[in-house]
This record gives sequence, structure tokens and C-alpha cells, in this order.
Amino acid sequence: MAELGQRRRKRTSRKVRTPERVRHTLGRSEILRGRNNFQLVFKQGRKFEGTYLRCLFLTDERLKFRGGARKAVGFTAPGALKRAVDRNRLKRLAREAYRLNKEIILPRVQSSARPLALIFVYSTKVARSPRFPTFSEIEQDMKRILQSVAQSRLEGDK
Repeated sequence: MAELGQRRRKRTSRKVRTPERVRHTLGRSEILRGRNNFQLVFKQGRKFEGTYLRCLFLTDERLKFRGGARKAVGFTAPGALKRAVDRNRLKRLAREAYRLNKEIILPRVQSSARPLALIFVYSTKVARSPRFPTFSEIEQDMKRILQSVAQSRLEGDK
């Protein structure tokens, strides 16, 4: 222990900086909120279809996100699924699949100055089928859709 009157010398870290890892979280600032934001994306957004999910995305200056975020994501399930338990389960599975695979789209979002909004909608075609999709099926669908969105952003599409 340092004696009175002597100052401790700060240790300098000699670690080599590695590229930052993606935190697999989905914070409140990343969730798309507000009726105006949803309406704007549904009216003017581009669509990507998967087997179980459909993604609408939009890059627009009119989008307003909380906490100064540059991207936000929303999840919806159709009313064709009569039970709220089923709708909530599908949204939960889609949220988890996005949370684990959002690093696919992050480099494209960080390189752009314009805000990005994504909405994942569970397909109504599949909603009527008696078989419920597994998490691995939804996750594979999510990966394909995120790669399509990232590729579209790379090409400079709106």
C-alpha cells in the first residue's frame, strides 16, 4: 500500500485493441416505437420475403428513434393467429433470432448516416398452417432476410 504523501502510479494497459464484438442484446432504444414510424415503414418501405417472416425496411430522415439511435426494429404477428399466446410466442422467437444475428446488418448501418427501420411480420400464409415453426427455422429465415437487407444497403438502394 502506498504510504501517505506518495502518489500511486497509474498502470498503463498494454493490451492490443481487438475489433469490438457485437453485444447480443436488444435494448429499449433499438425497439421501433410510435404509430407514425410504423405507418411510414408500412407505406414506403421495401419488402423482403422469407418462408416464415416478411421484412419491411426503410431508410428515411423522417424516422424518429428514441435515444438518438440510428436503427430500430419492430415485430408484429397477424390477427390470423387467433390466440394471443401464439402471436406472442412468434414475436418472441423472431426477437431472439434477430438479437442473435443482428451483426449481419450492423456494419451497413454504422456506415450510413441515415436511420434504418426494420419491421418483421410473421407471414399470414404460414399462420393458417397447423404446424408451428421451430426456432431454428425462424432463425434461418431471419439470417437470409438480414443478408438480403444488408446486400441491398450495400448496393445503395433506399
